[in-house]
Amino acid sequence: MADVSAVRVTPPNHARFEVGGMTCAGCASRLTVALSSQPGVSDVSVSFATGQADLYFDPGRVTPRSLRKFVRDNGFEVVHETVDGEGAESLAVRLERRRRRQEEETRVWRNRAVVGLVLAAPMMGLMFVPHFEGLGIVHFLLATPVQFYVGWPFYKGLGVGLRYARANMDTLVAGGATVAYGYSAAAFLGSGVGPGGLYFETAAFILALVSLGKWLESKARASTSAAVNKLVALQPREVVVVREGHEVRVLASEVRVHDTVLVRPGERIPIDGSVVDGRSEVDESLITGESTPVAKHVGDLVVGGSVNVHGSLSVSVEKLASETLLAQIVRLVDDAQSGSTQSQRLADRVSAYFVPGVLLAAALATVGWWGVDALSGDAVRWSHGLFVGVAVLVVSCPCALGLATPTAITVSTGVGAREGILLKSPQALELLSSVRCVVFDKTGTLTLGELEVDEVVILDQEWSESRVLGVVASVEQQSEHPIARALCRRAREVGAETGGAAEFEYVPGVGVTANVGQERLFVGQVGAEWVRRCRNADALPQQVETLEKSGQTVIVLASRDYVVALIGVSDRVRPESESVLAELRRQGLRIVILSGDSERVAVALADKLGVDEVYARCLPSDKVARIRDIQAKGSGVVMVGDGVNDAPALASAEVGVALAAGADIAAESADVVLVHGNLRGLPGFFQLGRLTLRKIRQNLFWALLYNSALIPLAIVGMIHPVFAAGAMAFSSVSVVVNSLLIARSFRVQTAEGGTQTDDR
Repeated sequence: MADVSAVRVTPPNHARFEVGGMTCAGCASRLTVALSSQPGVSDVSVSFATGQADLYFDPGRVTPRSLRKFVRDNGFEVVHETVDGEGAESLAVRLERRRRRQEEETRVWRNRAVVGLVLAAPMMGLMFVPHFEGLGIVHFLLATPVQFYVGWPFYKGLGVGLRYARANMDTLVAGGATVAYGYSAAAFLGSGVGPGGLYFETAAFILALVSLGKWLESKARASTSAAVNKLVALQPREVVVVREGHEVRVLASEVRVHDTVLVRPGERIPIDGSVVDGRSEVDESLITGESTPVAKHVGDLVVGGSVNVHGSLSVSVEKLASETLLAQIVRLVDDAQSGSTQSQRLADRVSAYFVPGVLLAAALATVGWWGVDALSGDAVRWSHGLFVGVAVLVVSCPCALGLATPTAITVSTGVGAREGILLKSPQALELLSSVRCVVFDKTGTLTLGELEVDEVVILDQEWSESRVLGVVASVEQQSEHPIARALCRRAREVGAETGGAAEFEYVPGVGVTANVGQERLFVGQVGAEWVRRCRNADALPQQVETLEKSGQTVIVLASRDYVVALIGVSDRVRPESESVLAELRRQGLRIVILSGDSERVAVALADKLGVDEVYARCLPSDKVARIRDIQAKGSGVVMVGDGVNDAPALASAEVGVALAAGADIAAESADVVLVHGNLRGLPGFFQLGRLTLRKIRQNLFWALLYNSALIPLAIVGMIHPVFAAGAMAFSSVSVVVNSLLIARSFRVQTAEGGTQTDDR
């Protein structure tokens, strides 16, 4: 019998190819289908917007080399590849290469569009002058360069499609232009027919106008990637490092941990680190969202991408350039833009079946018109049938359909990044359509997670507040507990006199005892056995209840057998919590608080924030159960937490939102990260989600309306092929431009502070 324990399951490897040569969203769809059909390949995602193909593969069944060859055999170029981290390079380098590639693509389409329009325009003008001998040869000479120079990318795509028996946008454009040009060239060269019976200008204008559309579309798509490029630009390429006592200028990628970097006034801080010399004020608005500069002294942390406003700083490097907070932000935005959504996959599937259907419709329309001529008793007008078929082919290009979703997602992730809303998955925007409930963790989410002393109740008149805080701080100064830190901080604030504590004893979960001077003191919980033995224990419950109802945790100071003071400590509520929750309620969302705190404290916070639904003493498993109960009642859930303690709940909700705090920026369990570390971006996330979904639906509606309305008109012969080419180009550009309006609409919406989107 075989040894089962010896069988090893090899996890799939991840590969990322940067793909060149994709001319439309249909190319991405075609490559997705092709790669998915390969043995051992799974989870394929190809983005036309970013030019990337991400997939997982079984190394025992397929190799990166064979996959690379397969991509090239399908007519595309592999610019760069990364397999399980091997071949990885600076994200800035990769994005810079993508930017150059986009610029080159824009330049190529511009040149082809200009040549096409310059040569096609005289042909249109010559249609309005009297015919003269040699006019046919002029049309032929003008149309031929357009056909083979301007049309080359479409013919290249057509050739690949024919090779693999797949139809795409290139099939329709090249097919339509070839029919018009081929028929005209054969008729002219064969019989010298004048331009009145030829369609050279039709073939030329089809290619010229489609190229013009591709140029405008390429420029617009480059704008959708501008946000991530601006983020990359925030990290300086070169920095000044002190090595062996000398200042050396090196690339940011060459900086090592523990290097000392010099940052002069006005310069961007290149890396994450701590100040070792100097003092200054730093603009951290990129991370915190606050424009007021923050004072920095020796020992303070600074974040790469922030701006040193005044003095010079020497910063000890704590993270490599590829690991900084800014680098993580850029990486998250880039990954989100490369992902796909349900709407996009649906559009890709529709496009895959749409093009073959169009080819069949064009063929039937051509043959049908020939039949109409034959049945009418007239001579068959071969050119008329071809004319109709060309119009059907050109007007049917599904480019707009393929661009509808990815352009909107790309723009939205960029807008979100600028506003401190990082979308780790584009699916998060789509899932918001089902969300009716927002669930909040309490500590560290609705509160700051920083305890402070709210109230000191003196029970023994021989004690003053200053003396109470002084002896409490004396006992607690050796403890690292958050409550102990709050007590010591308050003692320093009031200038209380502290001393040393002897015979310190810590009782876990109860409190501490120690000798201060001649007194044996206890500092701890109300329910401790020490407190119950005190002479005034029976008088405590009512006063304790009053403090707890106001949301305070009660700490007892007892001296020998008497409670001398009650100290109320509470977690500070985030200053924005009340307004954010009010705005979410105005947006029609149900608010729920899940807390591990006591019921009195949790209810007190809920009352303060105007929340009716609160559950206390929740373990992580309890939070998951509550979320699933809400989901079972038909409502989607957004869970907002700290990304660590709430990981199960974040993963269980439709959308998990984590507040960023340094290393927690890439909390694996969250779908969305609020970079500024507060809740202010949450209403904006819901607004951005609704706006994005609205734009996707608008794009899909207009793309489908365009095809469903114009194809029948083309079939009945009511659309000229030149108009069809212009309309097709316009539809693609309009979808991209409509997506770009997301940024403007979001600015209008947030400026007005409302929830209605301005889509004008």
